[in-house]
Amino acid sequence: MTIQEFQSRTQVSVDVSEFESINTVYMQSDVDKDTFCKMWRKMNATCVMVAKEQAKKQQTIDKVFSMVMANPEWTDIEHYNDIAVVVLSRKDKALIESIGISLESEPDNNGFRHFKRFSELRPEINAFLKNA
Repeated sequence: MTIQEFQSRTQVSVDVSEFESINTVYMQSDVDKDTFCKMWRKMNATCVMVAKEQAKKQQTIDKVFSMVMANPEWTDIEHYNDIAVVVLSRKDKALIESIGISLESEPDNNGFRHFKRFSELRPEINAFLKNA
C-alpha cells in the first residue's frame, strides 16, 4: 500500500516515517487494504478526530488569510475607517464571527454598541492569524 492509498482510505495525513511504521504492520497482517484501514481508523479514533479538527482549523486559518489578502477593503488605507459590516460580504461576516470576533463593539458607558470599523477589526484578525 502506498502512503496516498492509506491517506485516501483513512482520511488522515501522516508523515513518511509514521507511514513506514503503519505499512510494516500492514505488510505483516493478513487483511486487505480496506479492512486494514478501517481497523486502523477504529483503533486510532482519537488520532483521526484530532487530525480532522486540525485540518478544519487550518482550513479556517486559510480562509481568513485569503479573505484578508483577496479583499482590497482589508489592505487599502482608504477603507481604514469604513464600517466593516457595510463593506463585507455575508460570507466574510460569517467567517469572522465563526472565529469568535464580533463585528460589534462592547457596550460603552451608556450601554450603546456600534459596528466596528476595519481599523478595529484588523488587530483582532491579525492576532487570530498570529496565534493560530
